[in-house]
Amino acid sequence: MTLKINFHAAGFLFVAFYFAFPSNVQATAILYGIDNTNAALRTLVRIDQSSAALTTVGAIQPGISGASGMVYDPATQTVYATGGVFTAEPRFFNTNLLTLNLSTGAGTVVGPTMHETNLSVNGNITDLARRPTDGAIFAFAPTGIPSAGTSDILDVLMTLDSTTGLATLVGQTGFGPPPAAQDSAGNGIAFDLSGNLLQANQHSLNTIDPATGATTLGIALDFTGTLFDASLEFVRVAAMTVHPETGDIYTSVMISGRTTGRSFLAILDPSFGTFDYVGEFAGAKIDALAFVVPEPTTLLLLGLGLAGLGFTRQRLH
Repeated sequence: MTLKINFHAAGFLFVAFYFAFPSNVQATAILYGIDNTNAALRTLVRIDQSSAALTTVGAIQPGISGASGMVYDPATQTVYATGGVFTAEPRFFNTNLLTLNLSTGAGTVVGPTMHETNLSVNGNITDLARRPTDGAIFAFAPTGIPSAGTSDILDVLMTLDSTTGLATLVGQTGFGPPPAAQDSAGNGIAFDLSGNLLQANQHSLNTIDPATGATTLGIALDFTGTLFDASLEFVRVAAMTVHPETGDIYTSVMISGRTTGRSFLAILDPSFGTFDYVGEFAGAKIDALAFVVPEPTTLLLLGLGLAGLGFTRQRLH
């Protein structure tokens, strides 16, 4: 007895299944975050979108400090993050662009952004955003360069080279310490599904022009919720990302004050500036968020399984 493959039947079944049940083979976005609780060892975690429960993936890299930005590039299936590294001589804090291994959490340094020296920017990068149309990686950095003709220090928008890590200045955002129009803390950024670059801090949800860095102030944020008393805390959006399928704006809301160092998963309503709190990141300070859409390997596995149905037995006489 031998096995004979009926390729026509297998192919027919595969195509019929794909078009009849497309939802069964579509990947679902997975939410990842970076926990900055341990100052000496930042950790990559998976986040349950319905409860904020965390599953540890692994440590990023010893010596990485202030990992506070993360994006996913579906074109190359790469997760990028930023984190500070102290150099030995001269002792200097420099932000580096990293790639993260989603299986182990391990970080690999792409290269220093050099924005602290080349652009005279003193603050750490607070968040990253990837533009879907061309894959450009944008970075927001507080305490930036002096505005023209003054000594005011304003926050800046930059782009990062994904192959070298090097930062290129886009422009000043208008945020900064007084007398700037608005001071800012937390500073999450993300592109929505319409291509708008959003920015959220402790005050409002704003839009930034990705060509110039200029900011348009938007709706005021209302952090009121049942999980903490917003009137007793310093509350801000520490990280922000947009669900690639639903367009929902997921944020890490961080508080400090009488109850120091707590953070919460919350969905931001851009129409009203209110938050739907999913839950607290128990014992963790999540300062970076990114959705990852896995490769549709399920489709391949289903196809192989259906191909098996095309096997026919033929008895030799």
